[in-house]
Amino acid sequence: MNAVDLEKYLEGIEELPTPNFVVRRIIQLVSDPNTTVKQVQDAISMDPSMSAKVLKLANSAYYALPKKVSKLSEAIMILGFKTVRNLAMSIFTKESYFSQPIPQVDERRLWRHLVLTAMACEVVSEILSYPNKEETFMVGLLHDLGKIVMGMLNPILLRKILEYARKSKVNFYDVEKELPIPHHGEMAAALFKVWGLSEITIESARNHHTPHRVEDENSRDIVYIVHVGNVIANIVDGGHDFNFSIVDIDLRVWETLNLTPRAFKTMIESVKNKQHLIEEFDTV
Repeated sequence: MNAVDLEKYLEGIEELPTPNFVVRRIIQLVSDPNTTVKQVQDAISMDPSMSAKVLKLANSAYYALPKKVSKLSEAIMILGFKTVRNLAMSIFTKESYFSQPIPQVDERRLWRHLVLTAMACEVVSEILSYPNKEETFMVGLLHDLGKIVMGMLNPILLRKILEYARKSKVNFYDVEKELPIPHHGEMAAALFKVWGLSEITIESARNHHTPHRVEDENSRDIVYIVHVGNVIANIVDGGHDFNFSIVDIDLRVWETLNLTPRAFKTMIESVKNKQHLIEEFDTV
């Protein structure tokens, strides 16, 4: 099944949730440099439940605002458009893809891995002085969603891959790549294309295990950061993403990002210190 066929296949699967009008509108507005605070506020306000949850996350310990905000407009102005978009996407993803049980999958543990990877991506961005850390949070959050997609489309296949990986103490992707099937990154990439998400998000999902395949320089740095964030999340809280051995950092990524052992150790320690904040996203 090639990428085009997979995309058509996903388009025909009605049970796969798609971002609703509110989330799509927020994403659209954030992509427009002329967007105003009021426009973003009006979009979120169309969904009272979304509004309440965005405010709750905005006031969480993770963002550590100097004072509690009670108005959406305040949260938007303080946090910024992209962070508010990330909150909306977090809420949608948790509610739509982690609320129904999938055989053999501990949804809570996988969700923890996604959030921790998103946090790790922000940490890596900060230490490397990468200017777009909000973007790395979102792509980090979505990078492994293909595993849930696989569970929805073919739970037997997911179970067999997971059982073999666990028994052999290897990584989920290492089993997938030996099979004549699209791997979880390709499934997520095809789904995100259907959703109309950015090319950076699509490439990060497809190539977070194979960053050396990314040729577009506009996508490369973020894919590299997601690759590193995923490794750090495994080191700090391993096994939650169906990996049963340490995932190595691609040498090209290490050299291109000018990583050093000291910087990498600092990243790991920083993520460890933030680990308890995952719980803030468990309640959305």
